[in-house]
Amino acid sequence: MVIPLGGDGTLNKIIGGVYEGGAHCLIGLVPSGTVNNFAKAMHAPLQVTEALDTILAGHIKQVDICKANQQYMISSLTLGLLADIAADVTAEEKRRFGPLAFLKDSIRILRRNRSYAISLISHNHRIHLKTKFLLITMTNTIAGFPSFSPNAQADDGYFQVYTMKKVSFFKFLWHINEFRQGDFSKAEEISHFQTNSLSLLPQAKKQGISPRTRIDGDKSDYLPIQLDIIPKAISIIVPIED
Repeated sequence: MVIPLGGDGTLNKIIGGVYEGGAHCLIGLVPSGTVNNFAKAMHAPLQVTEALDTILAGHIKQVDICKANQQYMISSLTLGLLADIAADVTAEEKRRFGPLAFLKDSIRILRRNRSYAISLISHNHRIHLKTKFLLITMTNTIAGFPSFSPNAQADDGYFQVYTMKKVSFFKFLWHINEFRQGDFSKAEEISHFQTNSLSLLPQAKKQGISPRTRIDGDKSDYLPIQLDIIPKAISIIVPIED
């Protein structure tokens, strides 16, 4: 058994190593990161003693992971707005201020209202667009909100893909409350589909201006990125449901 102590980024690295080593180890969850999206999606207790009790008395759940170029993903990939807001937040700021650390550059990034020209290619979709942000999620919890993507399940063999057209600063603020209530895909500016394999490509021809992504909260590759689900690849200990 392996028990990572950290957040989504730490868990990502441990789970990737476990999978490449043969996926024979159980994973126990003791959430101690800033947001803990994956642990919240698994209903893991956030208190250490309760988390350890769950490891001793919980049951085993097999969950998907995603290969992302030469890395792995367990929760989410972001590009654009969410990635830009998190880009300059340091580990020390996250430790000291928790989720509030992400407010530092939020207003500046929102006012900039930047869009990215990208292509999304899957088995059933070939989309070329300018998007304010791209979100790909494997669980129903994003930014700590447990109902952010209600359709996403950690063991269904798919990830959910969301893109947003360029909208005004104030219109985006209006949508934030909807996002918190789990109505993310209902906003008319949001496009959504699910798939188990996706190519993310930059439309820009010049080198050096390809958009950069974040995977499970940490800096990741610039586009292009190839994403492929690996179904039920890892065994996690989760609470027994009532």
